Amino acid sequence: MKKKTILTIVCPVLAIVVAAVGFGFLWSNKTPAPVEKPAPIELTEEKLESAFPVIPSEQLYATSETLFSWVFDPTNTEKMLAQAEIVVRAKVLSAEKAGLLHPGAPSSPYTPLNVQVLEVLSGDMELGAQTLYFPGGAVTAEEYLSKNPTSGQKMGLADLSAKEQKSKYLQFTSETDFDIKKNTEYVF
Repeated sequence: MKKKTILTIVCPVLAIVVAAVGFGFLWSNKTPAPVEKPAPIELTEEKLESAFPVIPSEQLYATSETLFSWVFDPTNTEKMLAQAEIVVRAKVLSAEKAGLLHPGAPSSPYTPLNVQVLEVLSGDMELGAQTLYFPGGAVTAEEYLSKNPTSGQKMGLADLSAKEQKSKYLQFTSETDFDIKKNTEYVF
């Protein structure tokens, strides 16, 4: 009987103590400590500048987007690395004017990207200044018409005046385009 009386007194007291400790813990954590905001990253204008030239909309005659049919998932890094012959870490310096590399065959332009190769992760490539060729870019109507006359005529480029052919651009993009910034490191 004494045991029962002791348990009857101890259990409620113990429950009150546990509840008070729990309530005290919750009360003390109710107002969170102030969170310090991290300092904003300062990027220079030069660092924000796109490596690729931007064509004003009034100078664009047409934009063509290439869609790819992937044999494997391009977001799978291991698969991409297994398919790549060379993988490098490089700093982007600048881009040159896009050009059509395959005259006589319907083609899209390639844009030469000047980089400083800092590290070769896979494959064989010299460190230092290199040029990588990226699919896409903008070419004048005149250049496209001279390399792809049949396709250019079907697009109406032959109907443009000589001045318009020199000043209007055809922009070629793809679903995987990425705005690469100057003076920034990337893995290619």
